[in-house]
Amino acid sequence: MHYFFRSVLKSRKADGAGLTNALYALSRSSALALGSLVPFFFYSRDYLFAMAAVMVIVQALDAVIGSKINNRFKTYGPLLTAIGNPGCLIS
Repeated sequence: MHYFFRSVLKSRKADGAGLTNALYALSRSSALALGSLVPFFFYSRDYLFAMAAVMVIVQALDAVIGSKINNRFKTYGPLLTAIGNPGCLIS
């Protein structure tokens, strides 16, 4: 994960596309790093729910990044997915 933090810091000086890609990578690696801790505490069905929650976090972070770069498609698509996925978990 150290690599992703370094990429974000280096990309700040580069063009907008490089920073956007680095932020997407950082959001995914952060969420998945948190998700990888779940098996140490939960098993089976609970783990499935936890990993689904991790994917909701990834989508929410993608929506934040999309709003930062003023891209409606990259904001509302992930945002709607992040809102809809918990509904699928509950049903």
